[in-house]
Amino acid sequence: MDGSVAPQLSMRGLLQQEFESRKRRNASYSLRAFARDLGVDSGRLSKILKAQRPVSCELMQQFAERLGLSDQHLNDLQSYGKYDCAFKGFSSDLEMDLLGQDTFAVIQDWRHYAVLELMKLSDFKPELAYVSNKLGCSASEAGDIVSRLIAVKLLAVDESGHWVDLTEGQSTHVQGFNLTTLAHKNYQKDVLSQAMQAMDKTDISLRDQSTMMMATSPKKIAVAKQLMKSFRRSLCEFLEDEEDKSAVYHLSLSLFPITEINEFEDKGDPK
Repeated sequence: MDGSVAPQLSMRGLLQQEFESRKRRNASYSLRAFARDLGVDSGRLSKILKAQRPVSCELMQQFAERLGLSDQHLNDLQSYGKYDCAFKGFSSDLEMDLLGQDTFAVIQDWRHYAVLELMKLSDFKPELAYVSNKLGCSASEAGDIVSRLIAVKLLAVDESGHWVDLTEGQSTHVQGFNLTTLAHKNYQKDVLSQAMQAMDKTDISLRDQSTMMMATSPKKIAVAKQLMKSFRRSLCEFLEDEEDKSAVYHLSLSLFPITEINEFEDKGDPK
């Protein structure tokens, strides 16, 4: 699959996906809370999500700032053909391209990658009940996840009902898309949430979670990131070199400053 350009997603679609992502992390998160975080009236936000009201350029700018979108991402949204900041031609055609919505959902939700990894397990069954049980989600959610994978051509179902991984074994290659900052942030937040849950739910013999603090110079971070990437890949190769696969694991590494960095010109690789 050519992942050089990600399908476009409208601002309304982006808001819908962000709201769903926050609700997954906090079941009590409401539309009113989302409106508060966006700095807009909840009634107005509700109409926007239902395509009953357009998003002005000014409001789009406000949403972008509240969501931490890059300038390039905002420009892409503003130039998206189905939006008109002057409110010309506003109609039901504002509905985002479905593939764009599905792709954004796949990028930011770890469960889609998990399904592709589940297919490598020795006891895998191409059934929604199996996915639901393994991932701890409802059968309906499992169905939505599989449908999205099929829509973005990462998964296929052959005539005999067998599931076919179309990623050539590289289930995380979707991240080769021109990722939106928001989708990537949501993915990482969900992974961190999983790690927190694992500390309480998973026996220490089946996991490893540790930290280390050090004083250094930001000038070394670019090289450190390359070393971390090399470590991730080598560890992944070691763990995947197993015939009897019975579980799916998630490796998460974080390296960040705990002190304020006021001036640093050479930040290296911004990824």
